[in-house]
Amino acid sequence: MFQDQLQQLARENEMPIPQIEPGALAVFQGYSFEGNVRELCNLAERVFVCCENNCVSCKDVRKALHMEDVPARHAAAKKQAGAGGADTGEKERIRRALEQCAYNRTHTAKLLGCDRSTLWRKMQKYPDLCKK
Repeated sequence: MFQDQLQQLARENEMPIPQIEPGALAVFQGYSFEGNVRELCNLAERVFVCCENNCVSCKDVRKALHMEDVPARHAAAKKQAGAGGADTGEKERIRRALEQCAYNRTHTAKLLGCDRSTLWRKMQKYPDLCKK
C-alpha cells in the first residue's frame, strides 16, 4: 500500500516513481504503525518529498516518521508492551510533537499526520498532556 501511494504521488506530480532501498522498507515495517490509511498516505507524502535523487533511503523514512533510531525504539516498545506500556510510545510521540510545535494542537496534528480531533481524543487518554 505504501509503494502504491508513492506511485500515485509520482503520477500526480508528473515525476518518476522513486526507487526504494530494501533497508528503507525494513525501517518502515519496524515502525509500530498505530494509524489509519490517512496517516499512511501522509507518511508516503512526507517520504516522497524528503527523498533525494529519486531514491527513498532509510534516512528519508526515519525523517518522515520523526524517528532518530527506529530499531532501538522498536525494541524498547516491545520490552514495554509486556508491562502494559504499549501506549507509552504513542504518548511520547505526542509529547515530543507538542513540544516541537509549542503546544499548538493544529500544528501538532499536522506533524503527526492526523486530524486535530484525533489528536484531541488521543490526548484525553493521557491527562498530563492536556495541562498546557
